[in-house]
Amino acid sequence: MKFYTLTDAARELGRSRQSLHELYMRGRLPYEKIGNKVMITGGTVAFLKRNPEMRIDKKITGRN
Repeated sequence: MKFYTLTDAARELGRSRQSLHELYMRGRLPYEKIGNKVMITGGTVAFLKRNPEMRIDKKITGRN
């Protein structure tokens, strides 16, 4: 399974890192803590790619 840092995921999605950080801070982004880094899974990145309108008021579910 591939893991992305918030910065790498933002680059992959063409979003700002701040927007992903906002999702993370509001507890809307499923994440893993690896060492001291917050990593999100490839499945989450793929989900966000398919749903670019994902806003901060909706919770992302399904980690695959």
